Amino acid sequence: MVLKCVVVLFMFVCIARSLKRGDPCQFNNTAGICKSINDCPFARKILYEDERKPPMCKWEDDLRIVCCPTRDVFHRTGIFKEYFFDSNHGIKRSKDMTCRYNGAQPLLCCRKTTDPEKSPEPSGCPELSRPLLNTDEQHYAWMKCLDYQQYFNKCVSKVNNPHEYTRVDTCGRDTFRIAGGAEANPMEFPHMAVLGCRNVVPTEEDVVWIGGGSLISEKYILTAAHVLMSPTHGVIKFALLGTVNKTDTRNGALYNIVRRIPYPTYQASSLNYDIALVELERRVRFSEFIRPACLPVPGREIESDRIIAGWGETGFRARSELLLTGDSGGPLMALMKNIKCSYSIEGIVSRGPRDCGQGYPGVYTRVTHYLPWILDNVWPELQRKNGENTFQIFKK
Repeated sequence: MVLKCVVVLFMFVCIARSLKRGDPCQFNNTAGICKSINDCPFARKILYEDERKPPMCKWEDDLRIVCCPTRDVFHRTGIFKEYFFDSNHGIKRSKDMTCRYNGAQPLLCCRKTTDPEKSPEPSGCPELSRPLLNTDEQHYAWMKCLDYQQYFNKCVSKVNNPHEYTRVDTCGRDTFRIAGGAEANPMEFPHMAVLGCRNVVPTEEDVVWIGGGSLISEKYILTAAHVLMSPTHGVIKFALLGTVNKTDTRNGALYNIVRRIPYPTYQASSLNYDIALVELERRVRFSEFIRPACLPVPGREIESDRIIAGWGETGFRARSELLLTGDSGGPLMALMKNIKCSYSIEGIVSRGPRDCGQGYPGVYTRVTHYLPWILDNVWPELQRKNGENTFQIFKK
């Protein structure tokens, strides 16, 4: 018996040491990818701050090649790691309190508050258009999309009679743009978000913006999974909405990110299943400048052209404005045919050429394939309430 155990242990050690850079790996039931410790903030924190051995793949001379997690597990480090090891992404909730921990002190605990609900429109407002999907069932995500019309088709009192109401179109969409085209209008893409990390370089700005995303509900942004973590600055912690200039934090709405949710089978080495959600600390206050996009539900009617938007470049000139060249995590969009001024998020920018039209294609994650997973995370209460298939909710 002893001899067999020794042989099995020896074989295990040999297999573990055969891993090389870019190989998938696993530790503590957490998926990872083998990379240099210099490219893994999680492993550096374990080694230099917690003074523990990081999960190893191999040694390359004196360089540690570590099993770097593909999702945020910083709550498993630091002084409170034992209390938050099995928590929901470093968040623990009680009846009256919510505590968040990201591996650093101080531990943040806040008394629970109820997000204020938006006041309903006055009863005399003209009805919004309510077109039906081209299917027998009407998806609840479609109903949400229809409700979002009120933020650009605003109900206001008539000038000559304050007790009567009319609707004012505040849609910011201009003429259709081309790849590598022009700057966006302030209200043209109200669902666009820019995502950033806390800058580890103290002499520069506080936030480093590393990718884009699309607001799809009151608290969730859709992005690419590889955007969730920067090799240099760690996990994304901030989302900026409502601005076409990513340096304009004063006029934009800045939100803290409290949860990062990569698709369960995301592979960092190949960028397969490159899709993720991020949860914001509080409900987003919608306006003509900030409004969710629609999800690509079955039976939708969309234009044939596709648009990408992001904080990138036009030509060879770097810009800070929102431009039609595309960022990782940003949307590949189509205009809805029967809902004015609204976009359906058909794809997510994953990888490709830095500039459009360079002779080889960009790669986009197809959102329709992941729709059930998105709905499970964004609107779980609606699925529990209806107790039926997510695509068969509302009958015509």
